[in-house]
Amino acid sequence: MKNEFSPVQKKLMLVFGLIVCLSPFRVYPSQTQRFIANTFRFPIDGQLTLNGNYGEIRPNHFHAGIDLKTDAVKNLPIYSIEDGYVSRVKVSTTGYGKVLYVTHPNGYVSVYAHQHHFSKRIAEFVKQEQAQKETFEIEIFPKPEELQLKKGEVIGYTGNTGNSQGPHLHFEIREEKSEIPLNPLRFYKINDVVAPKIQGVFFYNLNNMEAPVVNKTIKPGADKTYSFTKEGRQWLMKNTMTVNSCFGLGISAFDTETLRGNVNQVYGVKVLLDEQPYVHYEFDGIAFDQARYVNCFSEQSNGLKQQKIQRCFLSQNEELPIFKIAQNNGEFILKDTLTHILKITVYDINGNEEVVVMNVKNSKTLAEPTRHNQLRSCLNEWQKESDYYRLLIPERTFYNDYSLRIENPAQKLNYQSRLLVLKGTSVPLFKALDIALKPIGAKQNLYDKLCVIETGTQSYCGGTVEEGMIKGQSKTLGTFALVYDTIAPSIKAMTGGKKNADVSRQSALSFLVSDNLSGIDRFRMEINGKWVNAEYEHKNNSIFYTFDAESTGGKL
Repeated sequence: MKNEFSPVQKKLMLVFGLIVCLSPFRVYPSQTQRFIANTFRFPIDGQLTLNGNYGEIRPNHFHAGIDLKTDAVKNLPIYSIEDGYVSRVKVSTTGYGKVLYVTHPNGYVSVYAHQHHFSKRIAEFVKQEQAQKETFEIEIFPKPEELQLKKGEVIGYTGNTGNSQGPHLHFEIREEKSEIPLNPLRFYKINDVVAPKIQGVFFYNLNNMEAPVVNKTIKPGADKTYSFTKEGRQWLMKNTMTVNSCFGLGISAFDTETLRGNVNQVYGVKVLLDEQPYVHYEFDGIAFDQARYVNCFSEQSNGLKQQKIQRCFLSQNEELPIFKIAQNNGEFILKDTLTHILKITVYDINGNEEVVVMNVKNSKTLAEPTRHNQLRSCLNEWQKESDYYRLLIPERTFYNDYSLRIENPAQKLNYQSRLLVLKGTSVPLFKALDIALKPIGAKQNLYDKLCVIETGTQSYCGGTVEEGMIKGQSKTLGTFALVYDTIAPSIKAMTGGKKNADVSRQSALSFLVSDNLSGIDRFRMEINGKWVNAEYEHKNNSIFYTFDAESTGGKL
């Protein structure tokens, strides 16, 4: 929710030499109750041990649950955490793989992903639906009376299906009505006495909001320019640093629940200016349609290996509900040359914390920040077309006002259209661009074989014929062109790890499949002309079928 305050109210918010910018002040809900009363049991045996926790920064999304360690073992039993019923089942070659959704009477839905296989009763239910629709990939929404469950009932077994990098259980708790995934650690108190660690504090120059730039990096306790003393879990800067007159903060920090545990996300961050709350966020709940805000909330740190910077300021198109306070959208503007005190606290859900206190000042007085001219508003839809292309940018596609540069050079060899070059900020987009290109030199009866690609990465963007052009979508900028997709996917028999081997007298059939451009869309296996329930594993590009008591011999 956004509100605008009157000029009088804004003046009351001034802190010493801090001046409020022209952007709206954002008001957020009061602090969420940290722990939620419940009677849930653990979804697997033993104490919860985390491979990954809620809100972790992943490619184009925040982690929506917790990953529970299974010590790289498959087929450990998974239990329903409370009475309820299976309200959704999905079997997919990507994403969550084999996943169950269980609705409980208290208004929550628990989610159990990447399963190796379901319990017998659920597996039989799913198998019947797959056979009826003759498809391995399936999504089912059982009626409440069809798959009733009791608390502690085994519902499946841990695995590595879908987009998983090793055996584990991905576990979520969602609000039933809103479908928002909540932080599961609000429902389970784990044994955690280890404080998070702040690796670095980053100072951004915010004069150009389209591309904020880090101009100072401070590593508490390991910085050659600024010295710190350590008092308990608090770092105190001894000298004073000069900062840009309009700046934003970023932090790199991690948390572990044990001294040798996995490097996980911190639960919350607080920033105070001269003892007054300025920025505060906690990872309580992020809706799926807000997940791509991760691209403006975070970025890779060049100075800290494999760690992400979490920005403590907001982009123009950013509505992350984790923020409880974001005065002036997290932007600091120092109008005077006085010394101000910044206090940054990171903490886990159990209240263990680490603190950095820094002395900062501006080197010269400033009336207002100087913004670079922006050509277009990120909040509005924008489109452009010519004889050779059509481009539609939906509202809120970019994270900040942007200056997109468009070029349409002549056709090049191996492409069936002129190039469309879109240059601008390299941050992935919040929404997809609609790109339509006019075929040049292509036969009209082959239009359905044309597709849009990004030429640098050879990424497939789609190929729909629309009003004489070929349309695709992209969530990144780049150079786009039309190419033919006329090569069929390849398939080769695999037995004992060998290609093109004899598959007779085997207990299972396995095939290596691949495609040169658009990827595998659908697959189907038949024996004696009858569909069989084969599986596709995208991680090794294989389709396999295991014979069982109901299988018969025959010809593929």
